[in-house]
This record gives sequence, C-alpha cells and structure tokens, in this order.
Amino acid sequence: RAENALHVYSKTGEVVTVPAYDPGDDRAGMTLELDYYANPSRGAIPEWPNEMAEMSWLPWLSFDGLSAADAVSVPALFVHSDGCVFPDHIERLRRRMRGPVDVVWGEGSQIDFYDQRAQVEFAVEALDVHFSGMRRASE
Repeated sequence: RAENALHVYSKTGEVVTVPAYDPGDDRAGMTLELDYYANPSRGAIPEWPNEMAEMSWLPWLSFDGLSAADAVSVPALFVHSDGCVFPDHIERLRRRMRGPVDVVWGEGSQIDFYDQRAQVEFAVEALDVHFSGMRRASE
C-alpha cells in the first residue's frame, strides 16, 4: 500500500492518507487502544486531523535508528523508561556513540511522556541539567 501511495503521489501529487489512529484498522498508524489518541482532553483535539500519509510507511518501517550511532559525536541526552518503546536500544546507542551521552531513566509509558505532568517535568528537568552542563563546558 505504501509503494502504491508513493506511486500515486509521484504521478499526481495526491497524498493518499489513512487514519493515524484507529483501533483494529490495519491501515492505521496505531491500531492498539491508546487513551492519548482517543481522549479529547489529551491528543484527540480538533487541531489534530488523525491522518497520516500512507507513503510514509516506507521510511518509517525501514528506518534503522541504531545504524548511525557510531558516527554521532555531539553530546546527547536520552530520557526514557522501561515503559517506552525499545528500552534496550538506549544502552546499545550509548555504548556506540562517540560523544558524551547522558541517560536519565524515568517511570511511565511512551505516551505518558507526551503530556503527563510527572513525565514532562522529569524530562524538562533532565534537559535543564543536560544543557546547563553543556553551557558550562563550553565556557
């Protein structure tokens, strides 16, 4: 379907879209029940059209987020938890990256870090500490 959607786009300029979130719909980007995307007090807001370009499946599903780690030499910060996607990848990345890497491990699910006060404050504090350290190191 993604290749067909890319073909349509290259021939006509039309972007074929599918639901970004729709439990049980195998065309959707997210097919599991997730409160964030279904809840109007969280992510299901009028400004979010709940659609994604179907051609985006090609780079999304083939993206290898680990392959470039050996080439990364800039300072990095990972804010993560066991409830987030691919928690084992963080250590693999940290070991392979050439620059300094800070890792802070919190609590909560992937989606909690989108908008839940405890996780957002945890992440902001980690960013503050990280960037304050970078600023001091550059002075």
